Amino acid sequence: EDEDVYRIDYAAPGEPSSEYIEIQAYASRGCLGNCTFCVARNIYYRKPAWRMRSPEDVVKEIEHLSRKYPSMEGIFFDEEAHNTDKNFVKRLSNLIKDRKLDRLKYEAMCDIRFMDEDTMDAMQGAGYYKIRFGIETSSKSVAQAIQKPIDIGRVLVLLKYAQKIGLKTYATFMFGLPGSTQDSDSSTTHFIKNIIEKKLITNVQISLATPQPGTPFQAWAKERGFIVTNDARLYDGGSSVVLDYPWYSKKRIETEFKKSTTVRDHCFFIQNIRNNPVEFLLKRFKRYGCRMTAAKFLRRLKNELAYLKFKKEK
Repeated sequence: EDEDVYRIDYAAPGEPSSEYIEIQAYASRGCLGNCTFCVARNIYYRKPAWRMRSPEDVVKEIEHLSRKYPSMEGIFFDEEAHNTDKNFVKRLSNLIKDRKLDRLKYEAMCDIRFMDEDTMDAMQGAGYYKIRFGIETSSKSVAQAIQKPIDIGRVLVLLKYAQKIGLKTYATFMFGLPGSTQDSDSSTTHFIKNIIEKKLITNVQISLATPQPGTPFQAWAKERGFIVTNDARLYDGGSSVVLDYPWYSKKRIETEFKKSTTVRDHCFFIQNIRNNPVEFLLKRFKRYGCRMTAAKFLRRLKNELAYLKFKKEK
């Protein structure tokens, strides 16, 4: 840390889906995957590569941060794939417990393909409260097209196990990926709805597939004339569709993306209201204040009306 930069300043109230005052830390770098859309894999590292720090060094950093920032409640391991090496995660988890640092809360960016029950047990026992990972699509053919083959059946097994041991989960999905169609993205929306309603997931991030410069995804889309704009301001993965496929138009991608985010927000809203409506509202007031909570309520009402419209159309 530089003398004029304090990492705790970036932790309050935490990254939007973090639940504690967490400082970002990095126990590893890289990824062994080959995802065609990934900037880290294709530009930062240019090959499948992963290396770890020593668990002892990571724990020393946690101890240092804990002493320096008494208000720190936890650590967010914001890496490409924190769990790439099972033995590394187990050693780190054991050290965290040995040093009595399991009083803190931890979450980590992981790769669902490298996850198993033993690793989740070790992490949960050391104070990890949430794991994050990319699923991207429920379609086997789309997963193969982006070179991220994931067994959805195995994903469901792991989500159920995480639910069983009280480990929260955060998954990411993308719409408009290479090989996707209106039907495949609609199926992904149905999958998202299913895992939320069964309480198998805590947070869901939905993005627009965006061919970032330098990635195989961009080269593939550019060669075929599928990219409709080069305006970098639109390449944020959330506000604009920059692709137009002959079989899946820009407009249809926008519609399916909107449907999916609407369904997601509706399902989580209903779940929260059913669980404990008073606690749900009090938490919002505490975190955002009256004015922001009111604004969020109006947006929520708008979303519910949109959900009813989509449901009627179906």
